[in-house]
Amino acid sequence: MSLCLYTPAVSPETAQDGSEARRLRKIALDNEIAECRRCEGMNVARITASAPAYGCLSSPVALVGQSLCEKCMESQIPFTGGSGELIDQSIERAGREKTDVFISNVVHCHPPGNRPSHEHEIVNCSPYLHRELDIVRPRLVITLGRDTQRVLTFFYPRARVPCRPLQFRADG
Repeated sequence: MSLCLYTPAVSPETAQDGSEARRLRKIALDNEIAECRRCEGMNVARITASAPAYGCLSSPVALVGQSLCEKCMESQIPFTGGSGELIDQSIERAGREKTDVFISNVVHCHPPGNRPSHEHEIVNCSPYLHRELDIVRPRLVITLGRDTQRVLTFFYPRARVPCRPLQFRADG
């Protein structure tokens, strides 16, 4: 797993949004994601269902992963179980709760059989992530995975990337 940090610029159009405006924009976007049929065979209830981002709409930190796993599809919360347990522990060690951060994925659906996302799925779904990040306006975006790093670099080509991708070891 790789990790890169991005500090995107805040767009002037959304810099003045109040919390109620953000909440309403997020609700509308969540409904679009729930109704999305851009990719054949995706967003099918209990098979490849989608889930919107989760967490605080004013969080200074956003965590962005690759796509939903089966447990995430069921719970409708990104990073549930498996790698989510490590995320939960890390957030807790930082003295926060999962609801305090903003968590999303590049692909909002669960790829069948937990396969990697196809390129067209990443392309079709990335505008949703871009709009989510525009609503939240985090100061720091932490990417988890190559596809995520690639999409965020495309979104924010002038963003500061203060580190090389980190490689995590199971024993460390």
